[in-house]
Order: sequence, then C-alpha cells, then structure tokens
Amino acid sequence: MYRLYNRMNGEHLYTTSENEKDVLFQQHGWGYEGVAWNAPDTGTPVYRLYNAGLQNHLYTSDVNEVQVLTAKHGWIADNNAQPVFYSGGDIPIYRVYNQKLRGLHHWTTDQNEYAILPSHGWQQEGIKFYATTLGAPIQTQYAQSVPVVRPVQPIPLPTAPVEPIQTETPYYPNCKAVRAAGKAPLYRGQPGYGPHLDRDGDGTACERTATE
Repeated sequence: MYRLYNRMNGEHLYTTSENEKDVLFQQHGWGYEGVAWNAPDTGTPVYRLYNAGLQNHLYTSDVNEVQVLTAKHGWIADNNAQPVFYSGGDIPIYRVYNQKLRGLHHWTTDQNEYAILPSHGWQQEGIKFYATTLGAPIQTQYAQSVPVVRPVQPIPLPTAPVEPIQTETPYYPNCKAVRAAGKAPLYRGQPGYGPHLDRDGDGTACERTATE
C-alpha cells in the first residue's frame, strides 16, 4: 500500500496503484511517503469512498457503511465500487478520526502513533484492517517543481534584475523550522501550514506557549 500526503489539506491517501501514486506525486503536488504496509491478494474487501465537499477519502470493509454513505451523504465509491485492497494477516491497522479537520480519518500500523494522536485532537477507533507485513519507515518526499518560463517583452535599458519567481510552496517539517524561517505562527491557508504543525487543530500552527 503506497502512502501519500497532501500538505494543502492534511489528507493521507493509500493506494495499490503505482500509476495513481506516480500521477499524484509527479503532477499534483502530493508527497510520497513510501510503502505503509503490504496487503494480501485475497481477504476481506476494502472499499474507498470520496467526498468532494470534504476533500476526504474513507476506507471501509463495511458494505452497509458504503451503501449508506453513497446513497444518503454525498460520498462516491472509487474504483467503480470494487475493492481497492484486501485486509488480512496478523498486523493490525488502527484508525483515528479528527472532527476538527473536516472529519479526516487516518490509518496507521504504528502503535506509538496511535497512542499519541489522541493528545492532538484525534479519536481512537480501534483496529479496522490487517496487513501481512509492515512497510518501510515513513519518509515524505516531493517531486521537484519545473520552473515556468514566460515570454518577456523587451524593455529599454537599463533595467533592474528580475527576481526569480518562486513556484514552490514552502514545507516546514516541524515548528523549529517555522520559527527559524521567522514565519511563526502560521495560520490555516498560509503557505507552509500543515496539520502536522497544528497538533491541537485550532487553525494556528507553531504558536508560542506560556513556557517558551
């Protein structure tokens, strides 16, 4: 299962499709985080739903949940309503939920991550799937942006040097990097903001605490 991360809205996406992974990573700005876990070829079917209004994907093996969400709550079944992967094996995959972040769900095989996230506004929902083996440690990488070259009209000399146009959104791995760049605090919607910096989910990242 490939794991990707959208730093603009905080969503993680999981897919077995190498093509989908490559397109999102290379053309749409998603960060590629490696293989999260290995799924079996057969087992309990897992379906993927998408809600355009919430910009949110949901993975579930509950057929009744699929029917209710698609019929009454505006969700659409991906992959022509066919399973996107199968659950099976001995390694538990935990699910957490954050109502403040557009109702995002997150799935992890890391028991430490599962234990820590409730202190950052996430609600534990237990074991939802199983994997055969673990993937590699998560390391987020982004494709290099190709500079956009625009035609420039001739102008009389002399002329001042043209500042290069920045086309990349800044990425800060932690609040230390934000403060080092002089950008703290960051607010939701500002370049570089991400839910990994805003652990309490209040829309303000890297604000200084009373002890700092």
